Amino acid sequence: MKKRLKKFLAPANIINVIKKIIFYEIAALIGIIIALKLFFPGDFVISKINEAMLKTDYSVKAVDSYYSPLKTVSFDDFSLLESGKKIIGVQGAQISPSLGTMLGLSKSVDFVLNDFNSSGGELAGNVDVEKASVCFDVDAEDVSFLLLKTLLPDMAGKGTLNGTVSFCRSKKMNGEIDITGNNLVFGGKIKGLTVKPLKLGTLSLHASIKDNKLTIKKADISGALKINITGKVVLNPTRLNFSRPEIVVTVIEKEKGTIASLSPIDLALEQFKDEKEKQNLTYRFSVKGMFTNPTIKKERSK
Repeated sequence: MKKRLKKFLAPANIINVIKKIIFYEIAALIGIIIALKLFFPGDFVISKINEAMLKTDYSVKAVDSYYSPLKTVSFDDFSLLESGKKIIGVQGAQISPSLGTMLGLSKSVDFVLNDFNSSGGELAGNVDVEKASVCFDVDAEDVSFLLLKTLLPDMAGKGTLNGTVSFCRSKKMNGEIDITGNNLVFGGKIKGLTVKPLKLGTLSLHASIKDNKLTIKKADISGALKINITGKVVLNPTRLNFSRPEIVVTVIEKEKGTIASLSPIDLALEQFKDEKEKQNLTYRFSVKGMFTNPTIKKERSK
């Protein structure tokens, strides 16, 4: 027995055993990849993602798919669509559906999206869908400002966003928003109104959501205009456009002529002008009611 054990523990035999283990592991990994390709093709993974997004107006599509040994599927030319219309495109995407998702037992997906609209940046996170709720956790790193096309499909702009967004939506919404932006330029068509390119500069937004109530802790924009927003929004989880804001907006012109260049927005702002401010054009107004038909009134200067 000792001789057999000594022979087995000989360096040459140990090396051979290690080689066999490595060979079998590599063979197993190749087998897993082939099995994934045969039984879970890229279209299957895309269909599962779209199935998980049925509660929204969004869907995804991609061109080519590749598999790694760690259940990660990589796609080229990955697109996010709203009602069938492409609003965001990324050059590369890596999606890791859980095994439960692939077998139809759950709906949870990790993702990494790279190079938004050929502008660089990375968006990573997780989507978890249960019977009565949808949860998102997203981390943005130098992502194109055009990511907001998910909310405003006809907008145009430049700049980058960084930060995190996490929330769950069911009968009630809860979450946190912590976003910063740099070198932002905003324009395009917004609800039928054409907005000329406006230099927003920097953005700092921090808000919390608890039981459908979004509390704005900080919302500042500093560029050609200085914009500050305070207050809260009572959210409608099923129809966000029916949410009810209770906010106060202050707009200060930092670069002369900016307001005048925003025709016809300049005419709409005129009624909210703070006559007491002599150094810079300043406007203060409150927004209440529903987003679909808000009541906007002039606010007195503090």
